[in-house]
Amino acid sequence: SQFFASLEDRLRGLPEVEAVGAISMLPIAQTGTNGPVRVPERVIKPEESPLAEMRIVTPGYFDTVSVPVIAGRLPDPRDLATGPPVAAINETLARELWPGASPASIVGRRIGSGFDPDNRWREVIGITRDVRSRRPDAPPDAEMYVPHTQAPSPSMAFTVKTAGSPESLVPAIRSELAQLDPMLPMASVRTFEEGIAAATRNSRLY
Repeated sequence: SQFFASLEDRLRGLPEVEAVGAISMLPIAQTGTNGPVRVPERVIKPEESPLAEMRIVTPGYFDTVSVPVIAGRLPDPRDLATGPPVAAINETLARELWPGASPASIVGRRIGSGFDPDNRWREVIGITRDVRSRRPDAPPDAEMYVPHTQAPSPSMAFTVKTAGSPESLVPAIRSELAQLDPMLPMASVRTFEEGIAAATRNSRLY
């Protein structure tokens, strides 16, 4: 957790960098970490339990990819490892768990996930707009976003928003990473446009 926080701080200080964040599963590029979710106010049969994609994020991620919050707040530095467990959820998951409820009325309610012990509940601190995580032409999945400090992941994809050419920033990012850990390579560097192009290659061919 300290390593990723340090790298995020270093990258944020580079020239022309407007925002930096990290996520455990990059939209379009990575999928597959999902599990059942539950709420304390009613019993949901296992076979009827909604499945939600769990995404672990650092505080700067949502600013970097411009995902707006429609109620409450997003994970931020207040969410410490020793603090109350929290999560933000997207519109789709909010509708599945609390049909008909307004986003504002959902903030403050509790949610449990298959990634946490049965006796752990996370406070819903915010509702975000949906993101098409699997493919641009697929409907949005139900998603929950958990602070990296509360669920440290050993693998994170960094997102960097820059005012200039993204490609010109790569050498500086490599240098900052090397100063933290010279044995750790930086792999799979690409722009979001390149990620979208790869995800839509087959549909464009057809």
